Amino acid sequence: MVASLKEMSITAYQDVFKHYKNPKQFFEGDGQKLFREALRKQLDKAIDRIIDENMSKVSDHYEQQWYKTITAIDEQNKNALTTIYEQRLEALQSDQTLINQYKALLDQLN
Repeated sequence: MVASLKEMSITAYQDVFKHYKNPKQFFEGDGQKLFREALRKQLDKAIDRIIDENMSKVSDHYEQQWYKTITAIDEQNKNALTTIYEQRLEALQSDQTLINQYKALLDQLN
């Protein structure tokens, strides 16, 4: 597909040039009007194709960026939660050790 008008082939516009028969018909008759209408139709088609293609490319690009961003955020959240849970687990384990020490002391007192 074509990404810009600069990349268009002139052969796509051959039908437009049939409206230029001679200078008199073009400038004094309806040749200029017919030429303009034919050219507009061809350009409208080309521009629509180019817009569709570029919109698809832009959409694909931003979809990829969205996925990368979401993946990075998910990874950050996972790491943060892992750290929190490891800290809590460590705190619970140290509390259990402390509780066992107190129980041992209490047993010694009795």
